[in-house]
Amino acid sequence: MAVIPIANIGIMSFCILAFSHIYEITREQSEKKLLKLAQTDPLTGLANRVRLTDVFERENRRSLRQGTPLTVMILDLDHFKSVNDRFGHGMGDKALQHVSRILQKSLRRTDLAARLGGEEFVLLLTETSEKQAKAAAKKIRETIESSPLMHSGETIRLTVSGGIAEYGAHGDSLQALIRQADKCLYHAKQTGRNQIIHIEDAPDTSPACS
Repeated sequence: MAVIPIANIGIMSFCILAFSHIYEITREQSEKKLLKLAQTDPLTGLANRVRLTDVFERENRRSLRQGTPLTVMILDLDHFKSVNDRFGHGMGDKALQHVSRILQKSLRRTDLAARLGGEEFVLLLTETSEKQAKAAAKKIRETIESSPLMHSGETIRLTVSGGIAEYGAHGDSLQALIRQADKCLYHAKQTGRNQIIHIEDAPDTSPACS
């Protein structure tokens, strides 16, 4: 008769351990989902500024430790307001999602694409010099230009302007690099759009990229 209570205790202990294990797994999964949501732009699925900052700090340390280059690129859709005004904000959202997909397909797994807000994106390119980033920027710009959106039988052509800044040469913090790349972006906008430039592309006298 004593075997039955002992068996019941054993079964109960096993159930408690099993439920505890399941709870712990579920809790970890929930925490990971919440963390991902907190670091993801809800419209495009790209990283947001929080995620960008975290990844930059990690890659910054790795760059210093290994002596590898690290480059930041800012991209901004040209004439995006006209897309919203002419086709509506819903189509504007689709345009942002369309460009986001192109960016994700164009980058390596070690790189990061983030949306800063509005129609502005930031790319963090690991082990990439300014010169290499310029070549990558050309391919991205040309892909976006050659991949229009269709809306009710009408073609919506998209282009981007951008700026490039390399860690060390143009700043030693994410804020400094974004500020420098943004100056080059401004210069690209002022001199015709649909171009991604870095400091050597801009005249020394240009206050926009110097």
